[in-house]
Amino acid sequence: MSIRRMVYFRARGNRLCDFINAVRRSDIRCYSQRCIYEEYTGQIYYCDLEKLRILAEEYKTELTVEGYAG
Repeated sequence: MSIRRMVYFRARGNRLCDFINAVRRSDIRCYSQRCIYEEYTGQIYYCDLEKLRILAEEYKTELTVEGYAG
């Protein structure tokens, strides 16, 4: 049994809705998603972090890693 490392992230940008929809269409497993005050937060597995960074770059979204768990 292995423990998966989780990443807490925060995203902001002009095309935030497009970014959120792209994350939901992708194979990135995102948990505890919230969109409050033009800011999108959630948790993903560490192995999906690079995929999320690529999507953020594509949609001109500022992505901030808030912390790690696991």
